[in-house]
This record gives sequence, structure tokens and C-alpha cells, in this order.
Amino acid sequence: MKRTISIIIAALVVMFAAFIADAPLSPTATAQNAAKKQLYNLTIVHVRPELWLEYTDFIKNTVNPLQIKGGLKAKYVWRPDRGDRFELYNFVPVESYAAMGVTMGPDPIQTALGSTEATALFYQQQRKFQAGTEILTIEALPDISWTNPKLQGQPQLALMRWTRIAPGRSTEVEDFLKNYDVPARRKTVEQSNMLGQWRYRVRFGGDVNRYLMIRPMASYAELDDGGTKGLGQILGAAEYKKITDQLPKGTILQDEAYLMHFRPDLSILPQPTTAEKK
Repeated sequence: MKRTISIIIAALVVMFAAFIADAPLSPTATAQNAAKKQLYNLTIVHVRPELWLEYTDFIKNTVNPLQIKGGLKAKYVWRPDRGDRFELYNFVPVESYAAMGVTMGPDPIQTALGSTEATALFYQQQRKFQAGTEILTIEALPDISWTNPKLQGQPQLALMRWTRIAPGRSTEVEDFLKNYDVPARRKTVEQSNMLGQWRYRVRFGGDVNRYLMIRPMASYAELDDGGTKGLGQILGAAEYKKITDQLPKGTILQDEAYLMHFRPDLSILPQPTTAEKK
């Protein structure tokens, strides 16, 4: 999945509805966060293939312990199964734009190490593993996303799509999803085998006409026979066509799809609250 920032930054009209309150703490917006902008810093690391195993050990034994010590609460790491398999997608929740100085900079590492000199040495050591790094800020769009209540816990597999919308036409696509597709998804969610579709828009780091869709899956077998019992199968071809015909023509310029799996061993998962432990 090596590609320039113009390609990586950002889902064809793969369709979405609102997130449920108990949605897993994957890179999604939950219902309680819907009232505010749920942001994520997405760092895409291109790893040198010959140093892959050494780098993953470095993350487990050095990076994550330091980030936890420095106050980082959560980091969700995904790896492509199809595409560039020597990439890691790191999703870090951000409380607000004001918090970016802490979340996206070297502060957790520097807080843990206690000096700028030690921090500089750490990043020098880390850079030897990396062929390149891209940092995006993405915003969850819960009103054009949906989660099936069948989904429990953190998904381990996902289909990720990056879609580029024609400049100036993002509102048309979002309105189509909000007014036509999402209501249909909400009505048929109990009949659907899909676990959800979550959408984000790039805000900083590259092309702001890029969208990311994440579709959690129980197994890749869901992709057989057209990708599970989807909206077209539930509603029938004629009704489904009535919906898709509402999508303004010429709005989708580019669509890329990748199969991903979650790496809990490289992630930092939030600790359960006292109430959750009981």
C-alpha cells in the first residue's frame, strides 16, 4: 500500500448510520461522543521490510511502555493483509484540536524519558526502522455511519476503503448517505449480516476531499457471494436502484480497498473503568 500522500490521505459509496453507545473502542465515534467532534491522529508507518520483526519488538518492548508511562491512553494498530504488508496504521483518539500538541507530538515519549536529549535519541533509534511516516488528522462522521448491535468488542478484521470525492461535492455525497442510504440501513440492520460501516473525513495532513471507511468483519468469508446479505439483497434490486440513483453523478473520483487485521499486541487498549470491572 505504498503510495504518495495524495493517494493515502482520506469510501466509495459504501453506506453508513449512527454509532451505538457501546460501540467498540476501535477508531469510531460512539454515541456519547456524537455531540462533539471525535478526532483521531492516524499515523501510517512504512516499515523497512528487512527490519519488520525487529521493529515490532521495538514497539512492544520500548515504544508502548514509554507511551503508556507518558500518559497515552489508547492506540489502535492495524496491518494490511492485502496491499503493502509492511505498513502499520496507528489510530490515536484526540480529545480536541487543542489537545493535539500533546497527542501528536513527542510529548508522551518526552514525558516518560524526562529530557530532550533522551527523546532525540529515542526518535533517532526509531527512524532507522521506518521508510516513511504520514500523519493525518481524521474526524469521525457518526451521522453517516452505522454499527450493527451484533458487533461486540473490538473487531479483529476490517475492510478499509479510501475514497476521493470531486472537489466541492462532498456535501452532495454526505447528503445522499444521510437522506437515502442511512435510513434504509437503519430499517434493515436486523436482517443484515454486515457488522457496520464507519466513515471519517481527512481534516489535516493532505487532501480534505478524502474519506476513510472501515467495515468491521467477523471473517473474510463475509466477502464471498457479493459480501454478505447487503442492502440490495434485502430490499430487492428495484428498491436498491431507487436509492443508488439518488447519488449525484461524477462525485466519486477514486476508490481504493484494503483488507486489514487488528494488532492487539502492538496496540494500547484503554483500561476498563471501576464500574466496568465489577
